[in-house]
Amino acid sequence: MTRKSLPQRRQSELVSFHFNGNEYIGGYSVFKTGTTAEVFVSPKRRASDIDIAACDMALLLSLALQYGMPIETASAGASRNSDGTAAGLLAALIDAMAG
Repeated sequence: MTRKSLPQRRQSELVSFHFNGNEYIGGYSVFKTGTTAEVFVSPKRRASDIDIAACDMALLLSLALQYGMPIETASAGASRNSDGTAAGLLAALIDAMAG
């Protein structure tokens, strides 16, 4: 399996969302094919444990996407409540990206 390269300069979309009482800014870029290529997430309250965990989660998701995992697979595997709403930050970010 080969990691897809990203261009040095690429357009990103930003989304703002709330999860568990915290405000976040998420960003994502897509490959030329339109599939999600990378994600970023940062809480409004920086330099916290939440900030570190959010950045690490985004890095791992970005690597998985660049190795070919569809964002839909990440969404299906993300923690969700019985009503389908996000139970974890990963699901909350993916939901915010989907609009």
